[in-house]
Amino acid sequence: MATVELEHISKIYPNGTAGVTDLSFSMQEGEFLVLVGPSGCGKTTALRMVAGLEEITSGSLRINNKEVNNVAPKDRDIAMVFQSYALYPHMKVRDNLAFPLKLQKMPKEEIEKKVARAASILGLEEILDRKPSQLSGGQRQRVAMGRAIVREPAVFLMDEPLSNLDAKLRVQMRSEISKIQRQLGVATLYVTHDQVEAMTMGDRVAVLKNSFLQQIDSPQRLYDHPNNLFVAAFIGSPSMNLFEGEIEFNSTGANLNFGNQTIYLDNKVTSLHPSLRSFNQRRIVFGIRPEDLYDASLANQNPNFQSIKAKVSLIEALGSEKLIHFTINANAGITDDIKQIAEEKGAMDSLLGSQGNSQAEGVARFPPRSAVKRDELIEILVDTTNMHFFDIDTGFSIWE
Repeated sequence: MATVELEHISKIYPNGTAGVTDLSFSMQEGEFLVLVGPSGCGKTTALRMVAGLEEITSGSLRINNKEVNNVAPKDRDIAMVFQSYALYPHMKVRDNLAFPLKLQKMPKEEIEKKVARAASILGLEEILDRKPSQLSGGQRQRVAMGRAIVREPAVFLMDEPLSNLDAKLRVQMRSEISKIQRQLGVATLYVTHDQVEAMTMGDRVAVLKNSFLQQIDSPQRLYDHPNNLFVAAFIGSPSMNLFEGEIEFNSTGANLNFGNQTIYLDNKVTSLHPSLRSFNQRRIVFGIRPEDLYDASLANQNPNFQSIKAKVSLIEALGSEKLIHFTINANAGITDDIKQIAEEKGAMDSLLGSQGNSQAEGVARFPPRSAVKRDELIEILVDTTNMHFFDIDTGFSIWE
């Protein structure tokens, strides 16, 4: 069992590029912590510094309260699982699992015992005498994990271990890795670019952008209380709907004006965000999660619901729900952060198509019995108590 602490860790390359900037967080014994963010954000660099594969420019890295900045990787009591599996192709599974123990000159009987235990945990007993070329992707990944498990390290480090698997197998392996990690109770630092993977696996999730930590919290807190526009847009699938609007307070609440429409926020709602008053008659970005938008023809009356008009552009019928893509008379909440996320998700053309034409795109989660049709002008109800508000200049959330 071990704790890991990063205190103001930075990595600056010789050309001046920042790989990681002033990164601080701690991992408790048995915790599963996920680093997530777009390509080039610094998550793999941070993992490699913990592993000792990347030199730390400044700051302090401690494992079990001992600073290990200058400790060799082999002496840090960590085990790493790579994206590429890194199996020896000429060795059988049994020998791949045993290899790190043989390097430690461990007695043969003990090696066999540890290999058998790892094989049992991972369900590898029947393939111990096969070579990697005879294994499926999922089996290779389990062998790579087994080679880490046999060492019984204080800390597991995993660098995008599922990225080479197909979608169905990734879902299966997510569950398996989570169960195995909890069974072993070993602190695990896991890197991924997939926010769904991060949300479903992590006890806590750290979101990085451009070498800086944006927020670290439980998956649900990240989803419900994002610190800024970047986290709000990055976490969630489909993404949060973001629009520009102008807020105008009156004696009973406030009007949020956008395009040719208005959402009324009563005093109960505005009291949830007291700082909103300092934005009176100013432009802000407001956000609505797809599940907080309702089909007006099916929803029950609720005093917190406000009505908006939208045109259906696409319907994705998924069986358990329908994703209703719509356009609305409004300006999309487009900032540099949002552009970066759109580029990462391959949605840049769609985003820029919304810029400046007063027709923003959005997504709603409707029940499968919804009868809305493509190209239809529909009424959508907004749950105002679950809306999010952001400073259009800084991108910070307006909470308090």
